[in-house]
Amino acid sequence: MKPRHLVFYLFFLTLLPGCNSLATVDNANHFRCDDCTIPRVYSGVSHIACLWSTNYKYRGLAVLDMPFSLVADTALLPYTIYTQVRYGNICNKKVESE
Repeated sequence: MKPRHLVFYLFFLTLLPGCNSLATVDNANHFRCDDCTIPRVYSGVSHIACLWSTNYKYRGLAVLDMPFSLVADTALLPYTIYTQVRYGNICNKKVESE
């Protein structure tokens, strides 16, 4: 492997960790829900579980992000507990009416 390829891969890997957590916390008001309930507490991990249950094209990458999102969600726990109590879930599963 050439050194410049190694630098590229290492740079790319630094962009991945915790991206689901950061996406859900940063864009909570404009987040796209896919018929899942996503609470604000551990929202990154919940979003990955939601992606895994759907036909998301890049499920493998989402699963690779799971441990990093778990760490990021734990670090953001004081903030997300506050926002969960104040604003509720990011997404609520849509209930089909009978």
